[in-house]
Amino acid sequence: MTETYGGRAVAAAWGGSMGQAASCSDTSTSDSRSDARLGPLGLRGFLQSVAMVVHLARAWMSRTDPFGTLSLTNQATHLPRQLMEEEENEDIRNNDKRTAIDFSQRSRMASKTLLLLALIPFLLLEKSCVATDRGLALTKSLLFFEAQRSGKLPPNQRVTWRGDSALNDGKDNGVDLSGGYFDAGDNVKFGFPFAYSLTAIAWGVVEFSSRLQAKKELGNALAAIRWGTDYLIHAHPQPDVLYVEVGDGSSDHDCWQRPEDMSTPRPSYKIDSSHPGSDVAAESAAALAAASIAFKASDPKYSGTLLTHAKQLFDFARNHRGLYQNSVPQAGQFYSSSGDDDEIVWAAAWLHRATGEQTYLDILSSGNNGGVRSMFSWDDKYVGAQLLVAKLLLEGKVANSGPWAAYKNNVDMFVCSVVQKGNSNVQKSPGGILWFLPWANLQYVTSSMLVVSAYADYLSAAKATLSCPGGSVSPQDLISFANSQVDYILGANPRAMSYMVGFGTKYPVQVHHRGASIVSIKADHKSVGCKEGFDWFNRNSPNPNVLDGALVGGPDANDAYTDSRSNYQQAEPTIAANAALQVVNGWKKYILCLFIGFASRRLTKRLFPLPRQRHLSEKAKFRSGMEDEGAGPGGNGGGGGGGEGGRPLGALCCRELRLLEFPDRYVVRSADPDAPDRAFSVGRSDGLIEPLFGQSNSPSRPLSPPRWADRIALTLSFLMFLVPMLVR
Repeated sequence: MTETYGGRAVAAAWGGSMGQAASCSDTSTSDSRSDARLGPLGLRGFLQSVAMVVHLARAWMSRTDPFGTLSLTNQATHLPRQLMEEEENEDIRNNDKRTAIDFSQRSRMASKTLLLLALIPFLLLEKSCVATDRGLALTKSLLFFEAQRSGKLPPNQRVTWRGDSALNDGKDNGVDLSGGYFDAGDNVKFGFPFAYSLTAIAWGVVEFSSRLQAKKELGNALAAIRWGTDYLIHAHPQPDVLYVEVGDGSSDHDCWQRPEDMSTPRPSYKIDSSHPGSDVAAESAAALAAASIAFKASDPKYSGTLLTHAKQLFDFARNHRGLYQNSVPQAGQFYSSSGDDDEIVWAAAWLHRATGEQTYLDILSSGNNGGVRSMFSWDDKYVGAQLLVAKLLLEGKVANSGPWAAYKNNVDMFVCSVVQKGNSNVQKSPGGILWFLPWANLQYVTSSMLVVSAYADYLSAAKATLSCPGGSVSPQDLISFANSQVDYILGANPRAMSYMVGFGTKYPVQVHHRGASIVSIKADHKSVGCKEGFDWFNRNSPNPNVLDGALVGGPDANDAYTDSRSNYQQAEPTIAANAALQVVNGWKKYILCLFIGFASRRLTKRLFPLPRQRHLSEKAKFRSGMEDEGAGPGGNGGGGGGGEGGRPLGALCCRELRLLEFPDRYVVRSADPDAPDRAFSVGRSDGLIEPLFGQSNSPSRPLSPPRWADRIALTLSFLMFLVPMLVR
C-alpha cells in the first residue's frame, strides 16, 4: 500500500525481526504538491490559510491543541488526507504504547465539510483583497518621473543613479529649454504626449489631493508637475510661440546612450502663427490650467503665472488652427495628431474649471463633443472633456439637456463599455486586463482607469449611479473595476508578475530604457558612445539600474509578455502611462486589508513552517533510540544510537508504514495493529532518523505555539474575511 503524506511519498514495510528484510514490492509515489496558482498567493499558500483558520477555530473552541501540534502545513497542502489524531497520545508520550483514536464517519465528514466551507470565503477573499501595497506603488510611480528628468537635477533628487543632462537644449534658438521630461526609453522631449502627461498628473492632484496627502505623496506629485510646468513656461517665450520638441527622434534612436552622454544633435522645434499647431498648443493650455488649480492653495502666485500662460496658449490655438505635424514633420513620425477639436474642448473645460468664466462654457456648448469614443489617450481627449462636462451637469451647473446631456451620454457609454456593461464592450484578455492596442497597451488601461475613478468620485458626490445597457453601475462598482485593473498591473495576473518595475518580487528587468540599461555615470564616469551603448543593449542580463516605478507597455492580448530590451512594444515605459496611474494608485485605502493578509500569512509561515521533502529509504535497519527490555546500551541493531540501547525496527521499505510528525519526535506506526509504535526524539542523531532522512541530524521542529498566538492568528484570520466587506 502506498500513502502520500506532507508532499512526499511514504511507502514502507514493517520488518518482523532484526536481520529480516521485507520485500519491496511497492514504490514511492511522486510529490503531490501542486504548483498551480490560485490568485497571487498560490495554491499552497491558499490551502495553508484555509487549514490555519480551521485548526485555530477548533483550538479556540476546545481550548486544546486538537491536532497535537502536528505539522499544520502537512495537512493544509493535502486536504484529501484523513485528519490525523485528535490529540497527542499520552500513552505514546509516556510509555510508547499504542492507543489509536479513530474518527467516526460522522466526525470525518464534519471535518471535511468544515474545510470545504472555509474554502469558499477564502476564494472570495483572494478576489477582493489582493496583496498589493498601493501606497508603495504610488511612491514608485512618482519616482519614475525623477528618472525621466532632463536638465540640471535638484539637490533633493531621489533617483541617484541619474546625472545632469541636455543642459544646452534650446541654445540653437537662443532659449533655455533645459528641464522637462524625456518621453520614454529614448532621450527626446516630445511636447504633445508630454503636455498630456502633465494634465493627467495635475488632474489626479486636483481630484484626490487629500488622499495623496494622507499617503505623504502630495509634495512629490506637485514636484513632478512643477518640473514639467517650469519647462512649459520656458517653451512658451511669446504668446504665439511654443517649442514642441527637443532632439531628433531618428538620430536618437540610432544610438543607445545614457542621457548624460548624448552626442546626437539636439535641435529644437517650434510652432508659431505662421506654422500652427493648435492641437499641441491647446493641450499645453489644458496642462497649465489644470496645474494652476493644483497649485492654487500652496502657491497662488505660481498658480496665477500658469493660468496666464494657459489663456495665451488657448487663444493661440483657437486663432491659428492646424495640426502640429504639418509644421514639425519630425514630430509627426512618432506622435502624430488625429485632430485638434478634442484638445480645444478639453482645454476649454479645464480653463472653465480654473476660472469659472462663461466664455469657455460657450466654447464647450458650440464645440464638437466627439460622440462615443473607444479610448482616452495622449491623442484623443474627448472622453476627458465629456467627463468634466458631466461633472458640471451632476453639480447642477449646466442643464441636463441639449449639448450638455450629449456630453454626459457619450462619456456614460464609454465608461459602460470599459466596465463591460455596454452594448459593445472593450476587449479583455483571458486574464482580465482591458485590451486596446498592441503597442504599450497599459497606457490606455491607466488612462481609462483615471476616467473611471474620477467618474466614481463625481457620481458618489452627487449620490447618483450610472445607467448602462447592461444594468445600473454604482460608484463602488466603478471603484472595484478600477482596482481589479490596477491589481492586474501590480501582479494579480496569470504570470503573477508586476508590470511596474521595482514593485513586488517579480517584475521586468530588461526594460527598454537607455539610462537604466547602461551602468550609471555615477559608477563609471567614462563616456559611452553612440554605438558603444549597444553592447549594453544586447546583454541578456538585468538592467544595472532599477527604473523604479516605470510602467512598461505590458502583456499582449493573451497575457503573454517577453522581458527583452528589443521588445519595445511591451518593454518600454512612457511618462503618459505613469501619469494616469497616479490617480488610480491613490484611489483606495487598502492598507488595513493588506496588512491583515500579510500578517496572517507570515504568522502561518512562522508557526507552521513547511517541512522539507523527505523520502524513506528503500532498505535500512534502524534503532528505536528508546530503551527496551533486554537491550542494553549499544544493544542490537547497531547504527548510530548515540550509545542508547534500543530494539531494532527491522527493515523499512515500501509498505503500509505511517510516519506521524510531532513537534518533539517522530512516531512510526505500522499497519499491523499488534505492532507497537516507535517514537524517536527530534533533537538526536537517532539510528532511525539518520538513515530515514539521509542526514546526520534530524531537523528541529517548532514547539506548540502558545495559546495567545493562536488567539491572535485566529482573530487576524477572521478579520481577513470581514475587512473586505467593510471597505467594499
